[in-house]
Parts: sequence; C-alpha cells; structure tokens
Amino acid sequence: MNVDQSKINEFLYACKDAIEDDDWDSVFLNVANEGIFENGRRVLNLTEDEKIAVANVLLDNLDLKEIFSKIDRLPNDTFSGVKNENLKDLFLKCKVGEYSFEATNVEKLHISTGAEATIGQSGFSTCKELKEVTIEGQKINLGSGAFSFCLNLKTVNFSDNPKELSINSKAFLRCKSLESINIPDNVDLYLGGLAFGACTNLKHIRLPNKFYYGGDCFMRCDNLVIDYDGSVYNLTTSMFENEKEYVLLFAVMYGNINC
Repeated sequence: MNVDQSKINEFLYACKDAIEDDDWDSVFLNVANEGIFENGRRVLNLTEDEKIAVANVLLDNLDLKEIFSKIDRLPNDTFSGVKNENLKDLFLKCKVGEYSFEATNVEKLHISTGAEATIGQSGFSTCKELKEVTIEGQKINLGSGAFSFCLNLKTVNFSDNPKELSINSKAFLRCKSLESINIPDNVDLYLGGLAFGACTNLKHIRLPNKFYYGGDCFMRCDNLVIDYDGSVYNLTTSMFENEKEYVLLFAVMYGNINC
C-alpha cells in the first residue's frame, strides 16, 4: 500500500474537533470523500490507499458499536475495500449508504434500527467472507445489489414483525451458498427483478400471503421450492387473465410451489 503518512496525520488532525464533538457524520463524510473540504473547496486530497489507511486508524481506535449508534446514515463508499479485524463481527444501528462496505471482510452482520433499516445500492456487495446476516426493523429496504456476489453467505434472518420488506433488484444475486431464507408472515413484501438470481443452492423460501414481484426474481434457482399460500401480484398483471394463471406462470418460471 502506497501512502503518504503526513497526509494521513493531516487528515486526522483536521477531523480532531469533529471527533471531540462526536460529530461522526462529518468524520465519515470526509473519509467517504477521500479528503477535507473547507468552504466548498478541497484542501486535502487522499488517494484510495490513503483513505483505506485512515479508515483503518479509525476502526482500530473506536468503539464501533457506540459510534454507529450515534449516526443516522453512513455515507456512500465510507469503508469500501477496507479489511479490518473490527469489521468481522459488525453491529449497526444506522442506515447504510451505497457501497459503504463493498468488498470488506465482514463475516457476520447484525443491523437493528427499531424503525427503518436501509442498505443502499451494493452496500455489502462482494463481501466474500460474509456468512450470516440479521436485519431488524419495522421497515426494511435492501437496495439494488445490496448483498450481490457474497459468495459464502449462508443465512439471512429478518425480524419477526416488520411491516414492510423490500428486496430490490439483484439484492442477493449470485449468493451461491445461500440455502434458505425465512420471510416473516404478514409482511408487505416486494421482490425486485433478479432479487435472488443465480442463487443456485437456494432450496427453500416461504412467501407471505400477499407480495409483489418483478421479473425473474428467482431466475436460475433450479433447486428452489417455494412455500406459498395466497394471492400472487405481478408488476404487469395486465398480461394475465386470472389468479390461477399467475400461480402457474410463477411456478413454471421460478420454481416449485407448495400450496
């Protein structure tokens, strides 16, 4: 890693007041922006390697569980590409921006917000060591590609009583180790296109009575059995004449259905 230590020291000194004031939104925004801005002008610029070095200094010296409870949303790209021992077992109480933890070494993730749990586009994409995910919140929104290409992800758990659950396009694309996922009953569920595309080991999923889905949400899930009891709603329902055709088409295109 090619870094200029003087720039890292200068960056940390420039963030000193924000750190002392617990203004972690500003600190993490500076990390995400790879530099320091004053009056709208960049006064310090970090390379990608220097940004990762700064992130590691912070991660090595912070109580992450406490810090992540003090911010509302982690900015886009904050820890993208960072490998740090303190990221392996990650607990968050904040929303996650786009690419915030992309290609990091997170192994176990627990998000608990109480209200809205949101992961932006590709928030944890390509986290190849990630194995277990638990997400709790009344409203859960997984952005496009949120966990795509997490090749060793095996377990995904949602809280027992969310009111809304949105799993957007390609959220779990090519999570080839994922075998089952439990969707809570009585949740308002949306599945985007290719939400579980090419999850080749996905064997079981239980869907609530009412849900909406986009195209090919289970494409190439050849071993999948779907437990389902209720109505199926398609984003282009005008293509079909009745509920029976919805269910039959769903079964033929996306897997087997146990009714």
